[in-house]
Amino acid sequence: MWTVSERVSQNCVLDQAALDRLQRPSLDEGGLRAPALRFGDARVMALFQAVCRFAHLPEGFRNRDIRSHVAALLGLSLELYNTSKMTYDLRRLRRKGLVLRCAGSHRYSITAYGLKVALFCSKVYLRILRPGWASLVPQDPLPRPLQTALAKLETELQRICENARLSAAS
Repeated sequence: MWTVSERVSQNCVLDQAALDRLQRPSLDEGGLRAPALRFGDARVMALFQAVCRFAHLPEGFRNRDIRSHVAALLGLSLELYNTSKMTYDLRRLRRKGLVLRCAGSHRYSITAYGLKVALFCSKVYLRILRPGWASLVPQDPLPRPLQTALAKLETELQRICENARLSAAS
């Protein structure tokens, strides 16, 4: 009798060496150039998100399956994000060891390492960095009358400090 067990892990942490391998140009096992996949780059983040979407398919995914999703995530039309760009991106993922090309077909499947990388980078980017960057930029500027009043207040406070001979220590 066969016993099948499955282990689920939430451990998606990547070490520094793995992140360096991704973000720097390198050579694959065959000596071919593997371009960098820079964290935070919109195209790379869209690729990682789209690959996660197709990770569950046992027969893998094709260029045309994933291209529309990457284009939508980038906010581009399919004419601007054409098949040659998608082919280049799949080649980048393949040479970094994130996806495998299925033998005798034009289908790709994500590797265990590729899923780990795509999930980790997507989660960090979507849940931490993007919201954090948005909070650094003021979303709603103050109304003009309030800006004017605060500028007058600042000027008046500066004048009072100068008259009292209070100045910032140098």
